[in-house]
Amino acid sequence: MSTPIERLHYEKTDLWSPARWADVGSVTDRAMRVLELIQGDAQSVLDVGSGNGLLARVSRGKHPIISLDRSLAALQQAQDRRCQANAFALPFARDSFDVVVSMEMLEHLPVPIYRTALEEIARVSKKNIIITVPFMEKLSKSFVTCPQCSCHFHPYYHVRRYDAGSLQNLFSNYGWVCILFEPVGFDRARRMQLIWRLLRLYLHRRGANFPWYATCPQCGFNQPEAKLDRSADLHSNTLNMFKKWLNSVWPSRPSHLWWLAMYNHK
Repeated sequence: MSTPIERLHYEKTDLWSPARWADVGSVTDRAMRVLELIQGDAQSVLDVGSGNGLLARVSRGKHPIISLDRSLAALQQAQDRRCQANAFALPFARDSFDVVVSMEMLEHLPVPIYRTALEEIARVSKKNIIITVPFMEKLSKSFVTCPQCSCHFHPYYHVRRYDAGSLQNLFSNYGWVCILFEPVGFDRARRMQLIWRLLRLYLHRRGANFPWYATCPQCGFNQPEAKLDRSADLHSNTLNMFKKWLNSVWPSRPSHLWWLAMYNHK
């Protein structure tokens, strides 16, 4: 049986390079806020869906963090203690960790394993659960189109949207209560949304918005492997420069695209 394209995507080494995330300040801001909420007497912390181990790296040894991810390519970029496993089958006993953290992982999980992953996180945590997720995300606005097969999909494979109610009650079925709910990580939202949306639709027609980090879940196409002729490269570079310029000058307002929630036992 062949490996699903989505799973192969997360084994791409360049996807997890720490250098790629070095200038993305909002990611580090979210990690720093999570670390602030971990109490000093916490003897054990599990980071579920750790990716390249950003949380442990930012902690600099202040907290005893185990980075857990299903992707071997991601864990090879992580430091200190690592564990390759799935979120829906955590290889630990009940109450193994004082704190369990999950940063921007839950929105990726497909329906068949989602509830099991929540249950597993609640099972292995003893004192606190801390999560961060995109908040009130309009998934379809982020969709890209594969230039090879025209598949329309979310480039980060997000499959669900979170609001205040869903976050506050996320672990209530497992005996946990939300004690903190706040925005985390600063970003900017575009003004004149209707005009911005129409411009994006025009500039992104025929798959022109396909980013290098995306992999089509239908045919497996990804931009770094595309064989473009020189004229196409020139056109693509010119278009990308224009889009970057437009993005830099377009009016915007402060916004929080991610929110954090913290839970205790009832």
